[in-house]
Amino acid sequence: MTHTETITDTNEALAKVLPIEQYLKRPLTHLRELAEVNSDGLDTALAVSGLMGRRGNLTAEQNAVARLLATQSQDCGSCLQIDIDLALREDVPQSLIKAVIEHRPQELGDENLRAIYDFVEAALLMQSVEDHIEKLTQSLGAAAVTDIALGVALSHFFPILKRLMGHAESCSATQLTFNEVQA
Repeated sequence: MTHTETITDTNEALAKVLPIEQYLKRPLTHLRELAEVNSDGLDTALAVSGLMGRRGNLTAEQNAVARLLATQSQDCGSCLQIDIDLALREDVPQSLIKAVIEHRPQELGDENLRAIYDFVEAALLMQSVEDHIEKLTQSLGAAAVTDIALGVALSHFFPILKRLMGHAESCSATQLTFNEVQA
């Protein structure tokens, strides 16, 4: 591969990152680094990113409860901010978002939202989840339980990737905002 081919490949890879940064309204230095040093790795990260937008059988609120709690557990402030912004774009109420990230599940109101919070929290704390699965399967269905599991697992991908690449930012070092985000 020539130097010119490398530059072209890098530019093509960076061109994949720019629309995502524009949509999220923030720089994604970890994706830019992948574009510059490992375009195949970037393609893998973008494939995972495409899966993250899926919520399947969950409402926007149900998905937000699971994803926000899971992302916050990885202590990545910039990732949590992205999830806050995405939830706001889906018209998830600020009060619900704040209740999740401030660990006030009693304020979630809806019984299913509290059950999702308890389920995800138990899983993140490595506690037994069987009773939670049974309860949620009865109220939301087995497909919704698997969608929660997928959402939580995928929510860990970017915070861990960023930490391993040296790009993570602690939630405690990040001022989270709840500005209305335009779609």
